[in-house]
Amino acid sequence: MKASKNSKVKDKRSENFSKFVKGVMERYVKAGKYTPEEKVFENILLEAGLKKDEDFYHNYKFKSDRGRYFWVDFFLPKWNLIVEIDGGIWHKFFKQAMEKDMRRDSWLRSFGFEIIRIDSEKLRGSIESINEVKSMIYKKLGIVN
Repeated sequence: MKASKNSKVKDKRSENFSKFVKGVMERYVKAGKYTPEEKVFENILLEAGLKKDEDFYHNYKFKSDRGRYFWVDFFLPKWNLIVEIDGGIWHKFFKQAMEKDMRRDSWLRSFGFEIIRIDSEKLRGSIESINEVKSMIYKKLGIVN
């Protein structure tokens, strides 16, 4: 019985923390803020000559037929491409977040969008790892660097 009680307390704590993190992230996204890694990625797009709010959008939201909104880190409409910068606690440690990402990705793919997920560690790392991301994105966009 004691183990069951401890398990319930742990589950409740995890649920409360998950709600807290979700709220923080939603406010962050709605305010149009960037993580440092998103800023690095945006600079990669700008260096390629892409224009913000024309060739790509940051913190773009899609509305589902059920009235729910799905936010994406970057949307590049000319390429039908969505780029997600995954990192930190949210994407690595919360099963619910990973499941939500999978459902959202499935929904977006059903409309023909391609989704690329980039681990934020690559954008936080060495020049070589950033150049690796840059080369991959430029190739995807048909840009020669």
